[in-house]
This record gives sequence, C-alpha cells and structure tokens, in this order.
Amino acid sequence: MRSKIIKSAIEIATERVVILDVSPEYTMEGETLEINIDDYIDNCRDDLKMFREIVLMDGLLNIWVLNKNEYTDHVDYINKANVEEKK
Repeated sequence: MRSKIIKSAIEIATERVVILDVSPEYTMEGETLEINIDDYIDNCRDDLKMFREIVLMDGLLNIWVLNKNEYTDHVDYINKANVEEKK
C-alpha cells in the first residue's frame, strides 16, 4: 500500500512530492498505543530512497522531498511499482 501511495504522489505531482512521517529511529517505549510500525521502520528508507531526507525533530519526525525536475529516476520507480502490482 505504501508504494502505491508514493507512486501515485509522484505521478500526480507537477513539481515535488513532500512526505512528512514518523522517523525510522522512533521508538515506542512506554507508549500505550498498540500499533505495528515495524514494517515501516524496516522499509521506509528503501521505499523513499530517491527522496532527500530531512530530520525535522530528531527521533520523531522526518520529511522526505522529491523535486521531480532534479530527479529522473522516479520514472523507473513508477515502472517498477507497476510491475510489482501485477504480480
């Protein structure tokens, strides 16, 4: 699902895609929320490897930015995502 959202954002955007999300270094120690973010933590950097990562709040929030005019590999990413969807 995450790769579909990223792919759609890249396809729709005319200039850039900006994603604000929890930091991969975030730990839920002492938290009462019962959510599973292990897959996200393990894979988000790979999913967003073409984006520039900016730490907004250390260990809590990061921003990933893709400027479409500076990075042309997003076409390969979309094509790869299309192939994986068909499997």
